[in-house]
Amino acid sequence: KIKFFILDHILILLLLLYSYWLNKKIFIIISPYGRWGNRLMLFSYMLTWAKQHDAIVLNPSFLEYSKYFKNFNSNVVGIIPNDFFKQIKIPQNFLKFINDSFNRISYRKLKITNIYSFNLESENEHYQSKSFQNLLSSHKIVFFRGFLFGRRNFNLVKVLRNDLNSLFEFSDNIQSRANEILNSIKKPKIVGVCMRQGDYKNHFGGKLFLNDYEYKILIDRVQKLFGAEYGIFVACEEMKENPIHHGAYFNYGDPAVNLCTLSKCDYLIGPASTFMTWASFINNLETCYIDRDNFRTKELVFHKTTF
Repeated sequence: KIKFFILDHILILLLLLYSYWLNKKIFIIISPYGRWGNRLMLFSYMLTWAKQHDAIVLNPSFLEYSKYFKNFNSNVVGIIPNDFFKQIKIPQNFLKFINDSFNRISYRKLKITNIYSFNLESENEHYQSKSFQNLLSSHKIVFFRGFLFGRRNFNLVKVLRNDLNSLFEFSDNIQSRANEILNSIKKPKIVGVCMRQGDYKNHFGGKLFLNDYEYKILIDRVQKLFGAEYGIFVACEEMKENPIHHGAYFNYGDPAVNLCTLSKCDYLIGPASTFMTWASFINNLETCYIDRDNFRTKELVFHKTTF
């Protein structure tokens, strides 16, 4: 414990020195909530706050996804991978060490006024409120835990859509596989279906869960609505023993490729999830959200999405 205490305080000192040297604040994401969609959404909002407060963002917890994105495949810690960072190969073990230290620091009762640790998982928090913005502006280093359950301003993120699209550009390998899928469908336009099951059996009391047969009904409805000009791509988490629908292309258990492919479709449909919403947002696609109560009866109307 003494060893960790010393190491953590050395890292705190280095962070403060780095912040003063750059003359910028530092926002640090630790222990993020959930998986793909949640991570990317949190990252995006953090970038908007950093832009507002002249800060940089560190997110070593993004390491596990770094290989899927061009700008992060060198284990870059910073949100803005400049030429300097691109030349540095940071060992993964060292990044894990840094992230573990950040986690410990965020829970310590530090007597340093320039450092603050904030738990985002407050449903009553308004992230554009004066108090929250004052919190960001009055500290040199802010640690963030959890996810964005409070009220947030989508317009701030929307303005940066093109920048985020460039920053989170998938690797050539992922894009190539996504393009192969779309080309194999051989249709001029494609509707993407995000098939969420797994944890959705219990999520919100199962309201967003559809079984295989119900997804077949949904795909039938999509085919009828859009007609023969449109192909259908289905992003599915779980491998299936039997085909669910012979008129659609299914890709199983491949989240990076599924997310990339969905983002390249013309329209999206499925139960509400940050996974599908991110794919919709990043290329400004019209999307239809359904649940098990309305997937048969709801008129399939598509709108631009927010998050």
